[in-house]
Amino acid sequence: MASNARQQAVPESALPADRRAEHVYRGDLDGDGDGDALVVTAPATGNEDRARGVVLLVHEGDDSWRIAARNDRAVPCSSCGGAMGDPLAGVDIVPGGFVLRFEGGSRELWSVAYRFRHESARARWVLDAVDRRVLDRATGEAKQAHVGPADTRQLDFAEFDPDDEALAPID
Repeated sequence: MASNARQQAVPESALPADRRAEHVYRGDLDGDGDGDALVVTAPATGNEDRARGVVLLVHEGDDSWRIAARNDRAVPCSSCGGAMGDPLAGVDIVPGGFVLRFEGGSRELWSVAYRFRHESARARWVLDAVDRRVLDRATGEAKQAHVGPADTRQLDFAEFDPDDEALAPID
């Protein structure tokens, strides 16, 4: 079941000391049936001009959590969406994975969704698909690109960079 709702917090002690929680999304990230957490993080110093990160926490029973993956540049800064403001459009948790959705722009409106799936054999999340759209509001010209599992290079989540437009190029 997908979840885009920001839900109950996880203990701050579960996060790296240099990060603070901005949004918490709960769901089954690794497909084992337990309630895990995807935490959008920001630098603990409060620097809003820097990219935000994502920490994937897997629930280990009782009240214990383990950092399963971390990427400190997975979410663009809160002012990086141009005239549209914060580019974080949402997070969907699906069994065994998640989707990061961003949008922004001004004259050219853009949106992109990155879908990651859990690879249980290697205990990691890999990029599974990218959908990118651009609309020129002045001319009405629309472009889109889809990259599926065969073309995502099985990019590990820890190496993912949303600024890499080569992941789903639009001509």
